[in-house]
Amino acid sequence: MASIKDVAKIAQVSISTVSLAMNYPERVSREKKEKIFAAMKQLQYVPATNERRKQDAVKRTSVALITGEIFGPYYYEMLRGISETLAMHGLEMIMMCGTESVRMHFNQVLENPSFGGVILTNIGDLTQKDIDYAVERGISTVVCHSECSFRNVSYVTVDNYYIGKMVANHLLCVDCESAGIMGRRYSTTQGRAEGFIQTMEKGGIHIPDEWDMDVELSEQGGYSCMKKLLEEGAELPEAFFCLNDEIALGVMQALQEKGKRVPGDVKIVGCDDIPISRVTVSPLTTIAMPKFEMGMMAVNLLVRQISGKPAENMILNGKLIIRESCGYKEWRRQGAERRKG
Repeated sequence: MASIKDVAKIAQVSISTVSLAMNYPERVSREKKEKIFAAMKQLQYVPATNERRKQDAVKRTSVALITGEIFGPYYYEMLRGISETLAMHGLEMIMMCGTESVRMHFNQVLENPSFGGVILTNIGDLTQKDIDYAVERGISTVVCHSECSFRNVSYVTVDNYYIGKMVANHLLCVDCESAGIMGRRYSTTQGRAEGFIQTMEKGGIHIPDEWDMDVELSEQGGYSCMKKLLEEGAELPEAFFCLNDEIALGVMQALQEKGKRVPGDVKIVGCDDIPISRVTVSPLTTIAMPKFEMGMMAVNLLVRQISGKPAENMILNGKLIIRESCGYKEWRRQGAERRKG
């Protein structure tokens, strides 16, 4: 039986071009379409119809969750949202995780007839050709926690730029005159950093290079960085925005060990609102992320795609949680003044 690869070979085009000709013919030139359809006729190749794919997918009862290393309470909530929502739809979750190639796991899923879809926490080393082949195999794909520009892939994420903007606006609101930022830039944290730095700049506060700290996104990363700054007697800004709560907790521990007060000496803001952030010595000002909701929406987008709906994107918002580590008293005072006025 002829395959889409055979059609592509005879038509001298890529597999993705053949898939486009069948699903989005307006995106393929007339010349290439004629070659592709001629090859299909020669090979007597009949693509699966949308209805056939829909029926095949419904019979499949498993969904693969492909992710990197799972660590930290942030991901636990997201995974809980995915697993509980899959269970509500009568679908089983098979997790594939580790530092190995995403494509390797993805290809394993495509060859297993029990899978109806894939949820990825990042696109890894996949390409558009991999996604086109998944479409041909009747496998739907959703990315949870990151954006994705591939065709036929849904994604759900948060507006990270807006998160950084919220933090900056809060610091400006409490009359912060200098600030730094801690955290390594990845696909998600890059947006947070850009939103923060650009909004602070608009408010008249420049963040110098020495206060833009490349720190691993962990409690140990934050602790080691702040401990080194304190031991060297470095000048500290009035506030630090840590790109996740774990960095912030490590920073606060190092400050407290040296007798520094939070927020008296240094204000600290985190991001993610992990449970322990609420019960530290100085409860952490942070951004509550819709972690469970992201997992839930990823599954709902996947189910819609399996049922024949086109790929969709959803961007959720975080919420600023003001606590004692930065601006709680100032925020309450300003609110009282506004009410009096």
